Amino acid sequence: MSAVDAESFRLALFPLDDGGMARPRLERRQIYRTDDIAVLYTGQRLDSSDLGVYLQLVQLADRRPKQEETKVSTLQLLEMTGRRYAGQAEWLDDTINRLCGALMEIRDGELRYSGVLLKGSFLDQKTGMYTVSVDIRLAIFVTTGLWLGAMRLPE
Repeated sequence: MSAVDAESFRLALFPLDDGGMARPRLERRQIYRTDDIAVLYTGQRLDSSDLGVYLQLVQLADRRPKQEETKVSTLQLLEMTGRRYAGQAEWLDDTINRLCGALMEIRDGELRYSGVLLKGSFLDQKTGMYTVSVDIRLAIFVTTGLWLGAMRLPE
């Protein structure tokens, strides 16, 4: 098990919102490195607004540790992130899609792990309910800075 400074890592993955500037697509770009761990990122550039949604989804997933998927309404998720519903549903959908496409590659000298922050999402367009699946290894790494590598996760 290795550890990184979680706050520094999150700032590298989710930099401060740049005020609506275009989000470039990164291709296996090293965004963070320590003596023990290197993190490469592929996907559309994330920012701090994406982090707010991601942390809420991780928190919801933590409440259901044995469940593969978490359900949340569009309205609930927007409220949890401090946004108003009117006109924000499309923003939320874009954010969830970016998180589904956020591929991280973590190398610790012995192993390489590749995964996306959100393994997938469903949106019931009639009810506004999302069903999302969080990659628990990456959630632990992003929120705590602990890299569990090949360790078996608790069930």
